[in-house]
Parts: sequence; structure tokens; C-alpha cells
Amino acid sequence: MRLAVVAKPGGFRTERTRLGERWGAQVMKMTSEELSADTWDMALVDLPDMQAAALSSLEEARPGMSRERWSPWYC
Repeated sequence: MRLAVVAKPGGFRTERTRLGERWGAQVMKMTSEELSADTWDMALVDLPDMQAAALSSLEEARPGMSRERWSPWYC
């Protein structure tokens, strides 16, 4: 599995990176702009609450990216 981790440098990104490595994933630290590339299987993205709420109401996260490909989780 190829796991994209999108977060500012710090504890959140470090812990998500370690989690992915424990899963045996190939972890890639990315920016949100890089998510449009089809190079990952799962992404963990740190978003402000308002942005996460807006994203959860969309039918497509990005043109051509189906709802099955993504699902917002709240921590």
C-alpha cells in the first residue's frame, strides 16, 4: 500500500508516518496539491475543521476522484 501523509511538519505528521510504516506501507509525505497525482492508495490529511466539513459534503474530492477513493475521518 502507498500511503500519502499530508500535514505540517511536527507531531501529527510524525505519528501518522510511523503508523503507516507499522502497517507496512510505503509512506510518502505530500502537499495537498500533490494528492491529485495518482501515486497513492490511501491518504491521511490534516485539515482544519471547516475545510474537513466542506470536503465531506462534496460528491467528488477532485474532478475524477470518486467518493469511494476518499472518506473524511475526524480525530
